[in-house]
Amino acid sequence: MKFSVIYFGGYVYPGSMDDLEYELRDAAQSNSDAIILFMRSPGGYTFKVPEISRLIEKSEKPVIAYTDTFVFSAAYWLAASCDAIYAAPSAEVGSVGAYVEAFDFQKYYDDNYIEHKVFRSGERKGRFLDGQMDEQEITEIQAGVEKIHSEFIEQVQKHRNINKDFLQGQTYEGSEALEKGFIDGFADTLEDLKSLIVSLNQGGI
Repeated sequence: MKFSVIYFGGYVYPGSMDDLEYELRDAAQSNSDAIILFMRSPGGYTFKVPEISRLIEKSEKPVIAYTDTFVFSAAYWLAASCDAIYAAPSAEVGSVGAYVEAFDFQKYYDDNYIEHKVFRSGERKGRFLDGQMDEQEITEIQAGVEKIHSEFIEQVQKHRNINKDFLQGQTYEGSEALEKGFIDGFADTLEDLKSLIVSLNQGGI
């Protein structure tokens, strides 16, 4: 049995999604029988993640996600779209959630007599600038975060039977990840995973 192994490490961002798309399409056209997505990623941005997830779902070959370390957040969104997820016993997965971070130094400016001026065109331009967010904008940002989280949960539950209570940003490792449905089994190494897939008869996972 032949495998196409795609290594995906580091943060999820548009450039890494471009690279992953290229490698998935290349693997789809190769003479391999199955695709292994070997992941070590803390997650990152969600840009292009839903689109690459759909590309994984459309694959005519089985796509199996594997990690020997960690797969969190946006990276787990991708892994959950695969036909199966395997991990090393010490690996950790999950962190299904979303957040936006913004710093506000306005009090520091006020305490140090610094005047912060912003010149802008467009009522909602510059929403993340210090002291510039009003209540409506804060509400809009929070609504956007909740929308992404809802879509994330929907995608995970489309493929995996995981209780929504476990999809609130937590991470799980080893037997707990298996028990809660985040992974399908264990493999100490990539070579062990290949042997396991072969034993399951040509990727019938």
